[in-house]
Amino acid sequence: MTNVCYDNVIRQHGGDGMYDISVALGGKKALGKSADNAGDYNAIIQSGISVEAGNYFKELLHLTDKEFSKVLGISERSFHRKKGAKAKLSVNASDRLYRFARIFSYAVEVIGSEDNARKWLLAPHFSFEGKTPLEMLKTDAGAKDVEVVLAAIRYGAPL
Repeated sequence: MTNVCYDNVIRQHGGDGMYDISVALGGKKALGKSADNAGDYNAIIQSGISVEAGNYFKELLHLTDKEFSKVLGISERSFHRKKGAKAKLSVNASDRLYRFARIFSYAVEVIGSEDNARKWLLAPHFSFEGKTPLEMLKTDAGAKDVEVVLAAIRYGAPL
Protein backbone atom coordinates (compact mmCIF):
# COMPACT_ATOMS: atom_id res chain seq x y z
CA MET A 1 0.00 0.00 0.00
CA THR A 2 2.85 2.46 0.77
CA ASN A 3 3.61 4.82 -2.07
CA VAL A 4 6.74 7.00 -2.30
CA CYS A 5 4.64 9.97 -3.47
CA TYR A 6 2.51 9.81 -0.31
CA ASP A 7 5.59 9.29 1.86
CA ASN A 8 6.79 12.73 0.76
CA VAL A 9 3.44 14.27 1.67
CA ILE A 10 3.62 12.74 5.14
CA ARG A 11 7.18 13.99 5.65
CA GLN A 12 6.13 17.51 4.63
CA HIS A 13 3.27 17.42 7.11
CA GLY A 14 5.31 15.67 9.72
CA GLY A 15 2.51 13.15 10.20
CA ASP A 16 2.85 13.63 13.93
CA GLY A 17 -0.11 15.69 15.13
CA MET A 18 2.11 16.44 18.17
CA TYR A 19 0.03 19.40 19.17
CA ASP A 20 -2.78 17.28 20.52
CA ILE A 21 -1.45 13.81 21.20
CA SER A 22 -1.30 14.65 24.90
CA VAL A 23 -4.95 15.74 24.79
CA ALA A 24 -5.90 12.33 23.38
CA LEU A 25 -4.04 10.73 26.29
CA GLY A 26 -5.64 12.81 29.04
CA GLY A 27 -3.06 15.61 29.19
CA LYS A 28 -0.35 16.26 31.73
CA LYS A 29 -2.45 14.86 34.57
CA ALA A 30 -2.76 11.40 33.02
CA LEU A 31 0.71 11.37 31.44
CA GLY A 32 2.44 12.53 34.60
CA LYS A 33 4.30 15.34 32.85
CA SER A 34 3.98 17.59 29.84
CA ALA A 35 5.13 16.38 26.44
CA ASP A 36 5.96 18.84 23.69
CA ASN A 37 8.07 16.82 21.27
CA ALA A 38 9.07 13.32 20.20
CA GLY A 39 11.88 13.21 22.78
CA ASP A 40 9.42 13.91 25.60
CA TYR A 41 7.11 11.18 24.35
CA ASN A 42 10.00 8.74 23.98
CA ALA A 43 10.92 9.28 27.63
CA ILE A 44 7.29 8.76 28.70
CA ILE A 45 7.02 5.59 26.59
CA GLN A 46 10.30 4.23 27.98
CA SER A 47 9.06 4.71 31.54
CA GLY A 48 5.59 3.38 30.67
CA ILE A 49 2.46 5.37 29.90
CA SER A 50 0.02 5.34 32.79
CA VAL A 51 -2.98 3.07 32.59
CA GLU A 52 -4.97 6.22 33.42
CA ALA A 53 -3.85 7.74 30.10
CA GLY A 54 -4.73 4.50 28.34
CA ASN A 55 -8.15 4.42 29.94
CA TYR A 56 -8.75 8.04 28.91
CA PHE A 57 -7.93 7.16 25.30
CA LYS A 58 -10.08 4.01 25.49
CA GLU A 59 -13.04 6.14 26.59
CA LEU A 60 -12.31 8.71 23.88
CA LEU A 61 -12.60 5.98 21.25
CA HIS A 62 -15.61 4.35 22.99
CA LEU A 63 -13.83 0.99 23.17
CA THR A 64 -14.63 -1.74 25.66
CA ASP A 65 -11.89 -3.03 27.97
CA LYS A 66 -11.76 -6.20 25.86
CA GLU A 67 -11.36 -4.28 22.58
CA PHE A 68 -8.76 -1.94 24.04
CA SER A 69 -6.74 -4.76 25.61
CA LYS A 70 -6.68 -6.58 22.28
CA VAL A 71 -5.47 -3.45 20.50
CA LEU A 72 -2.67 -3.00 23.04
CA GLY A 73 -1.69 -6.65 22.87
CA ILE A 74 -2.31 -7.33 26.55
CA SER A 75 -4.88 -9.53 28.26
CA GLU A 76 -8.07 -7.96 29.50
CA ARG A 77 -7.28 -9.36 32.94
CA SER A 78 -3.88 -7.61 32.96
CA PHE A 79 -5.53 -4.37 31.92
CA HIS A 80 -8.09 -4.64 34.74
CA ARG A 81 -5.43 -5.48 37.28
CA LYS A 82 -3.23 -2.55 36.20
CA LYS A 83 -6.22 -0.20 36.04
CA GLY A 84 -7.08 -0.92 39.64
CA ALA A 85 -3.49 -0.46 40.78
CA LYS A 86 -2.91 2.85 38.95
CA ALA A 87 0.05 1.17 37.25
CA LYS A 88 1.93 1.83 34.04
CA LEU A 89 1.79 -0.04 30.78
CA SER A 90 4.80 -1.97 29.48
CA VAL A 91 7.10 -0.25 26.98
CA ASN A 92 5.53 -2.26 24.13
CA ALA A 93 1.96 -1.45 25.15
CA SER A 94 2.95 2.20 25.75
CA ASP A 95 4.48 2.37 22.27
CA ARG A 96 1.29 0.98 20.74
CA LEU A 97 -0.86 3.40 22.73
CA TYR A 98 1.29 6.33 21.61
CA ARG A 99 1.01 5.13 17.98
CA PHE A 100 -2.79 4.99 18.27
CA ALA A 101 -2.99 8.43 19.88
CA ARG A 102 -0.64 9.92 17.26
CA ILE A 103 -2.68 8.53 14.37
CA PHE A 104 -5.94 9.52 16.07
CA SER A 105 -4.61 13.08 16.43
CA TYR A 106 -3.67 13.15 12.75
CA ALA A 107 -7.12 11.77 11.83
CA VAL A 108 -8.79 14.53 13.88
CA GLU A 109 -6.68 17.09 12.03
CA VAL A 110 -7.53 15.62 8.61
CA ILE A 111 -11.17 14.66 9.16
CA GLY A 112 -12.11 17.60 11.33
CA SER A 113 -13.50 16.29 14.61
CA GLU A 114 -12.90 13.67 17.28
CA ASP A 115 -16.24 12.05 16.53
CA ASN A 116 -15.59 11.74 12.78
CA ALA A 117 -12.01 10.55 13.38
CA ARG A 118 -13.29 7.90 15.80
CA LYS A 119 -15.89 6.71 13.29
CA TRP A 120 -13.27 6.58 10.54
CA LEU A 121 -10.81 4.58 12.67
CA LEU A 122 -13.47 2.03 13.60
CA ALA A 123 -15.00 1.52 10.12
CA PRO A 124 -13.68 -1.05 7.63
CA HIS A 125 -11.83 0.61 4.75
CA PHE A 126 -11.27 -0.68 1.24
CA SER A 127 -7.63 0.47 1.30
CA PHE A 128 -6.99 -2.02 4.09
CA GLU A 129 -8.82 -4.95 2.46
CA GLY A 130 -11.86 -4.49 4.68
CA LYS A 131 -9.93 -4.09 7.95
CA THR A 132 -10.45 -1.04 10.11
CA PRO A 133 -7.69 1.55 10.41
CA LEU A 134 -7.55 0.69 14.12
CA GLU A 135 -6.74 -2.94 13.26
CA MET A 136 -3.96 -1.72 10.97
CA LEU A 137 -2.36 0.23 13.81
CA LYS A 138 -1.22 -2.94 15.56
CA THR A 139 2.03 -2.74 13.58
CA ASP A 140 4.25 0.14 12.56
CA ALA A 141 3.93 -0.90 8.90
CA GLY A 142 0.15 -0.81 9.19
CA ALA A 143 0.30 2.60 10.87
CA LYS A 144 2.35 3.85 7.92
CA ASP A 145 -0.40 2.68 5.56
CA VAL A 146 -3.02 4.49 7.65
CA GLU A 147 -0.90 7.67 7.53
CA VAL A 148 -0.64 7.34 3.75
CA VAL A 149 -4.43 7.09 3.40
CA LEU A 150 -4.96 10.05 5.75
CA ALA A 151 -2.44 12.10 3.75
CA ALA A 152 -4.29 11.19 0.55
CA ILE A 153 -7.57 12.29 2.12
CA ARG A 154 -6.00 15.50 3.39
CA TYR A 155 -4.50 16.48 0.06
CA GLY A 156 -7.21 15.10 -2.21
CA ALA A 157 -4.98 12.46 -3.77
CA PRO A 158 -6.51 9.27 -5.16
CA LEU A 159 -6.64 6.25 -2.87
